[in-house]
Amino acid sequence: MLDSQLIRILRAEIEAGAVASFPSLAGTPVIQKAQPTQQGSSSGPSLYLEKIDDAPRHWPMSKFGLVDGVFTEEVTQLYESVYQISSLFLQLVGAPIVITASDLANQVMMWFLLPSTIARLRKQNIGILRVTKVRNEKFEDDEHKFEAHPSFDLTITNDRTLSVTTPKVTTIDGTIHSV
Repeated sequence: MLDSQLIRILRAEIEAGAVASFPSLAGTPVIQKAQPTQQGSSSGPSLYLEKIDDAPRHWPMSKFGLVDGVFTEEVTQLYESVYQISSLFLQLVGAPIVITASDLANQVMMWFLLPSTIARLRKQNIGILRVTKVRNEKFEDDEHKFEAHPSFDLTITNDRTLSVTTPKVTTIDGTIHSV
């Protein structure tokens, strides 16, 4: 499965998990972290998705075929892909705290542990291998206030496929060449 397909599926699940826990957060953006352009931080709650790594597992599976005079080889490899999901929910001094960034990250993390979420992803050939605990990292913003940026890692399994075609041999030269 291509990264763009995985990101689209995971993004939809992250959005669904946030809204299921906090309906008032409908429309909260899920942004790919470390984008090529700096667009500034979000003024409202936001969730971030970042791919950490891919690791091939086991031996690849090969299938061979001949279709319309063309040999095909299809190699499928099982991968473990790690994504980091984080949240940002800036707290205003003096405002009543209803939801924190940690609350949002924990609820989305729990969403990925639901049997219905696991089954829905399984139907799309994605397995959930591991969901880590939520880490609550702090940073100092541009106004010298400390904000929380909690995150957790989601390790999923998925398949990647490579297809190679080779035309069949149509003529053979039977000439013997001396050495």
